[in-house]
Parts: sequence; C-alpha cells; structure tokens
Amino acid sequence: MRDTKPEAGMTTHFFYSVLFLHKKMHLRAYLNHNAEKGMILIDTYGYEKGLKDFIEIAKEFEIKGRKIRGVVLDSGDLYEMSKKVRTELDENGLNSIKIVVMGNLDDTK
Repeated sequence: MRDTKPEAGMTTHFFYSVLFLHKKMHLRAYLNHNAEKGMILIDTYGYEKGLKDFIEIAKEFEIKGRKIRGVVLDSGDLYEMSKKVRTELDENGLNSIKIVVMGNLDDTK
C-alpha cells in the first residue's frame, strides 16, 4: 500500500547545527507543523542523545494523538544504527515511526 501523505521534506544538519541552540524546543516547533509528514534527521554525531530527545518528544506527540512519520539516518554503520534505533523506538511504544536511511549506500555492503 502506497503512502499518499503529501511530502514535507526533512530536517537538515543545518537546522540542528547552526540555527538552534535549544534543539528540543525547535524540534517541537517543527513537529507541530510537520509531525505526520516530516522526517527528522538523527545525525551520527551524538545520535544517542538525539534519539533520546526524539523519543521524549515523540511520546509527547503520541499522548496528544499525533504520530510522527519517521526518522532519517544518513551516515555511519546504517544497518547497525537502524537496528538500534528500531529497538529503542519499539521499546518506547513508537512502533509506527518509519526509519529511512540515505547517503553512502552501496548494494554490495
């Protein structure tokens, strides 16, 4: 079954690295407008903290009846990282959140 939700894009490294010192506050603001259609980049640099913050905020949105569409992983060992992220999401009751990987993909790996 094809996902027919309109696309909203995803957050970028620039969004997190340069613009906002208060990442959780701005992540909430972004998700207020894009929760069901946007994708949130969880960067390899400090991804454990980023994932923890994302899960905290995703649970807040779930309580309000809003489901966040997904997360994006774009570097590092994407296979291992995606397994860890999926485990953490599932353990926190966030089973509907999709994981998308991109960047440095090679079909021989």
